[in-house]
Amino acid sequence: MTIDASGATALVEGLAERGGMVIGDEHTAHGGAGSYAHHDPSTARLQAHVPLGDAADVDQAVAAARAALPGWRALSLRRRADALHRLADLLIEHNDEAAAINALDNGTPERAWTPASWVRYYAGWVDKVEGQVVPSHGLPGLANVIFPDADLDRAVTASAFLGVTLLSGQGCALPTRLYVHDDVYDEVVDRVVAQVEATPVGPTLHTADVGRAHRLATRFEVGSVVVYGFPPGSPTAPFGGVKQSGFGREGGRAGLEEMLRPKNVFIGW
Repeated sequence: MTIDASGATALVEGLAERGGMVIGDEHTAHGGAGSYAHHDPSTARLQAHVPLGDAADVDQAVAAARAALPGWRALSLRRRADALHRLADLLIEHNDEAAAINALDNGTPERAWTPASWVRYYAGWVDKVEGQVVPSHGLPGLANVIFPDADLDRAVTASAFLGVTLLSGQGCALPTRLYVHDDVYDEVVDRVVAQVEATPVGPTLHTADVGRAHRLATRFEVGSVVVYGFPPGSPTAPFGGVKQSGFGREGGRAGLEEMLRPKNVFIGW
């Protein structure tokens, strides 16, 4: 769905007419903390005044979530999965509008909007998360590295595009730091500079030695390591940072476990 400036304005105004914040099943047009001016990230044009919640709004939202949880918990696994699949259906049905809204909100390209696949993936996990029965006794960030054996054309293109120009270098997982082996340092620097100047536009290793890639991947304290290239986000693979790059995971079973709280039920007879 490609929209021009007037179309964007109409879309945003339509959203404003539907109401501001949604707390529980109620729309709240005004937030307790006033509002802020939201601008189109690509043009800097004012798009809307968005309501800001205050402490009372947050308390109300938390109370609504707590009130809803028992009902969700009481649903059978099949009904929970059905609800998630229905959400995925709605996301597909309204995909063009939702993708446009997301782009207007934060500048993410519309082609990167793929939430339905994530929702369906986790719908499949609903009946696959299980507890464990155990005996009672005994219970108690980002680097971009180029080595001399790398394909320098591929390495430099990936470094210049992914680290600097993709999304203006503002993506959360773009490898903006570049480490180069001394033997090819000057050549790589010259190529990167030339590539960036000629281009309108997670951690990556550039080496042909798979053993080296695995050794370094083991030693790096990071959330992801990529050997050549930059994979698209997948709902089946965990993604997240380490230390100042963030905490927690999204995607895969690890992402699901972020939303779970294990409970130990001890039976003493």
